[in-house]
Amino acid sequence: MQENLAIERILRALDEQNSVRASISRAASGTVAAASSAAGWIGSRFGLGGS
Repeated sequence: MQENLAIERILRALDEQNSVRASISRAASGTVAAASSAAGWIGSRFGLGGS
């Protein structure tokens, strides 16, 4: 009985980890797009108008 509880807890933890990983990768793809546009903005802002 105790073993079943432990296994269940492990499975639940793995489930949570998978959903967290999925939302992280979803957020990461959006972040990459935002970061590249921000990099372009910063580059044009400071690279061209520097000093």
